[in-house]
Amino acid sequence: MSVKAMTRFAALCTLLLFVPDDAVAQQAWHTITGLEDSFTVEFPQVPKYHTAPNATDAGTKFTMHIYWVELDGDRTYMAGIAVYPKDPGAGNYRRVLQGGLDRIANRPSGTKYASIDWTQHQGLPAFDAVGQTGSGREARMYGVMKGSRAFTLTYVGPIGSSRSADVNRFIASLRLR
Repeated sequence: MSVKAMTRFAALCTLLLFVPDDAVAQQAWHTITGLEDSFTVEFPQVPKYHTAPNATDAGTKFTMHIYWVELDGDRTYMAGIAVYPKDPGAGNYRRVLQGGLDRIANRPSGTKYASIDWTQHQGLPAFDAVGQTGSGREARMYGVMKGSRAFTLTYVGPIGSSRSADVNRFIASLRLR
């Protein structure tokens, strides 16, 4: 290595010493293992977690497990896992997933989907939907069912951001176990 190259390298290393730790941390993604080791997903920061009671259209109660990160008050990444009381059967997975999309779209402030692409995730029916929220934000929702669990990844951010490299990474990182 030449003296000139070593000098440049030393200058770069010195500059990195002055980069705040939180600026470096914002670049690090975090893989979480969720709900009884049933899945993994990557978030751009360590997510928060909470549960929320919910019910099916027929009134059967179940629990939602929610992991989320909000960045700069501008972008939200969320993983939600609904644990239904019983497995609706593989033949009904798409119907259950479509019902969830419909419920969100039918809320007064719900997301109006511009596209819903039905696909496969690890051999299971899945969807990838993009639309606009009632507040004018762009939303992307990705969902898949396995057994009695419905997994949904949701991103909400500025218009035109739902297919960014970071959002694609978030969606592609989902692994069901």
